[in-house]
Amino acid sequence: MFHGTITEELTNHEEWSHYNENVIQDHKDFVFVKFSGLHLKSMENLQSCISLRVCIFSNNFITDIRPLKSCIKLVKLDLHGNQIKSLPDTKFWSGLKHLKLLYLHDNGFAKLKNVCVLSACPSLLALTMFDCPVSLKKGYRHVLVNSMWPLKALDHHVISDEEIIQNWHLPERFRTYNCRLFFNFCPALKKGSTYEDEINNIKYVISKINEIMAHNSPVLIVQRWIRGFLVRKHLSHVSSILFLLDYCYAHFSSLRDTCLPKCPSTDEWIKKMWCIYTMEYYSAAKQNKIIPFAITWMDLERIMLSEISQQEKDNLCMTSLI
Repeated sequence: MFHGTITEELTNHEEWSHYNENVIQDHKDFVFVKFSGLHLKSMENLQSCISLRVCIFSNNFITDIRPLKSCIKLVKLDLHGNQIKSLPDTKFWSGLKHLKLLYLHDNGFAKLKNVCVLSACPSLLALTMFDCPVSLKKGYRHVLVNSMWPLKALDHHVISDEEIIQNWHLPERFRTYNCRLFFNFCPALKKGSTYEDEINNIKYVISKINEIMAHNSPVLIVQRWIRGFLVRKHLSHVSSILFLLDYCYAHFSSLRDTCLPKCPSTDEWIKKMWCIYTMEYYSAAKQNKIIPFAITWMDLERIMLSEISQQEKDNLCMTSLI
């Protein structure tokens, strides 16, 4: 992991030339970099950080973020408080397939069309662009929300169903900017935070956003209710067969303890019989052939009692079933 910065004057010194080579080689293994408030103007040193997952480059003087193109494993990118006025093209963002959290607030974005290139980012869940000139434009939130399909949260508020579904007027609880949808997912940076702390914070932010949506999205609530209804409806048809399963299993155990010889081969046979029965049950349930299956297996106990009278027939039955 990388937590500091090496000034250009120091690394260009002759005595540090060998150190430069080692640093460039080690860049490939960096998973976390944090350069906050260091008045940096360039991100060129991050071009070789191909394993980078968390990048915090806030409160600097950055204007170009294209050197991050090779950091395809990024999950969190914090660039707030810089001087960025334009974003790279869609090819740049489509390469960041794992990027989930992107903080761009307090920058110089002014064109809404340029910001829409973020729609190429396939996994982006949370985005901040408040305190930018573009956030003052009419329809800013509506355009971003409806151009980025994976997006779930924008500028301190989880996206509501009312913003996505046109002309759908919802009760106060589910409306846009409702207090239930508020979530500050970009808190102030903490000094001394580690890579593990950042990963845990990413997991917390994502789970919190999903939790808020689950309780305040009518679409998700209806979907959850329908899934539950269909499951209960399906189980009602097979409840009697489940009772038969328990009954047969109890009798298998009883036969093993009383009628069948006490030997490993018999135990193995009982287990295989139960396995075959269970697999055929679920196969019949899937094909809607529960009744024929139940009739076929109703005489299982009688067959077993008649066949276990002699050891040779027992072995023959076991061989044929296996």
